[in-house]
Amino acid sequence: MAEEDLEVVKRLMLAIRRSDLQSVLGIVDPHVLVHPRSEEPGVKEVYEGHEGAFEYLGNWYSQWDDYEIEPREYREASGGRVLVVMAERGHLKRTGITLDEDFWHSFTVRDGRVTEWHMYDSREQALEALGLSDAAPEPDADDA
Repeated sequence: MAEEDLEVVKRLMLAIRRSDLQSVLGIVDPHVLVHPRSEEPGVKEVYEGHEGAFEYLGNWYSQWDDYEIEPREYREASGGRVLVVMAERGHLKRTGITLDEDFWHSFTVRDGRVTEWHMYDSREQALEALGLSDAAPEPDADDA
């Protein structure tokens, strides 16, 4: 089942990168829970359902003149969870600040759909939350 969960998350990343809303809706559970980074200003602690996920994403994307993500690493964890290290690049509209950093996200998959999305402030926080060691596997972003 872990390989199937990994493939679901890779499909989600591809759909997000292509701005394919229809595919995102098909992959994300209607009752999904989205947990932004604790250091992210002006966000709720949790967003619920498709409506909440799109509220969060709409607010996030509206801050950027240009923005892109590139999954750099996928790691399977217990409980249907997958860690994704994403390179995130863009220019903030309001400040002109350029972002080019890696961020850590985990996705929980149940019955072929993403039910939770957590964002972390650091690699250490993500690894601890998922019970993973710091030994990183080779990057595997070939199809997302």
